[in-house]
Amino acid sequence: GTNSLSSILNYLVFNIFPTAAEFTFVAIILLGKYEPHFAIITFTTVAFYITFTLLVTNWRMHFRHEMNAHESKANSYAVDGMLNYETVKYFNNEEHELKQYDDTLDQWESAAVKSQTSMSLLNFGQGVVIAIGVTLMMIYAAQGVVDGNMTLGDLVLVNTMMLQLFIPLNFLGIIYRALKYSLADMDMMLKLLDTRREINDVEGAKELEVTDAVIRFKDVCFDYNDNRKILDKISFDVPHGHKVAVVGPSGAGKSTLARLLFRFYDVKSGGITIDGQNIENVTQQSLRDSIGIVPQETVLFNDTIEHNIRYANLDATEEQVEQAAKHANIPVSYT
Repeated sequence: GTNSLSSILNYLVFNIFPTAAEFTFVAIILLGKYEPHFAIITFTTVAFYITFTLLVTNWRMHFRHEMNAHESKANSYAVDGMLNYETVKYFNNEEHELKQYDDTLDQWESAAVKSQTSMSLLNFGQGVVIAIGVTLMMIYAAQGVVDGNMTLGDLVLVNTMMLQLFIPLNFLGIIYRALKYSLADMDMMLKLLDTRREINDVEGAKELEVTDAVIRFKDVCFDYNDNRKILDKISFDVPHGHKVAVVGPSGAGKSTLARLLFRFYDVKSGGITIDGQNIENVTQQSLRDSIGIVPQETVLFNDTIEHNIRYANLDATEEQVEQAAKHANIPVSYT
């Protein structure tokens, strides 16, 4: 936002404008005081330098993207392996997890070597372009001195102006590469920001008002993909103060019912109501504030038990936290 705009303005004021002014002054001097071929050589060399830098920098960016992809994949393997260490040990797959991680790091290393090699190629090519331009300038300037059309001072001046132009050009090349690197590193984040949310509050959504807490599923149909229907016209009520058990084999859709109630997904057809209010017409915030859940697998943050209890209601009082701890058969000295 503001920082990006400030950086762009600083870049324009302290880099682009001074470089453009320097080009203008050099053009005036070369075209006004010397033969036209000096200006032609200078600006042809500059054009080749800029074109070469842009083309090679854009070409080598796919190595950076490849590095980032492999790094992300390696981190994913490492995190999954550590979070699910029990499963890894159950099936004696430590070697398999290590091999996946090592293979991905080898691929990252290969991409990194290619990136560095292409960087060396870019620097070498830039040096060659400058060397060719300076050589041509020196040939014509030396010939001018021999013919008596130029002095040694003119030769030094032309050479100095030629080299002086490439100092800001090289700096601009570094800035351009850094900018491209930053965009490549942020590529995954930018794609995530461009992803549209599937579940949104409807316009004018109201707060959920819970009185009797009567839940009703009516002709609910849902599937994660078109190949397999999970729920087909499911209807049932959960009256106030009652317990309802849903029994079925793995994959029957038991957990899906809870996800739909929390509106992690929207039903394909039918509806879910709480006290007669369709959950698609209320705000997600108020809906989830009104429901408590005990997940199938207990997930704990690496903090105190008090923190984990309070996480469901960050504004809970000390007495409420202690009461919740007693209901969960946790000693009151939970801290």
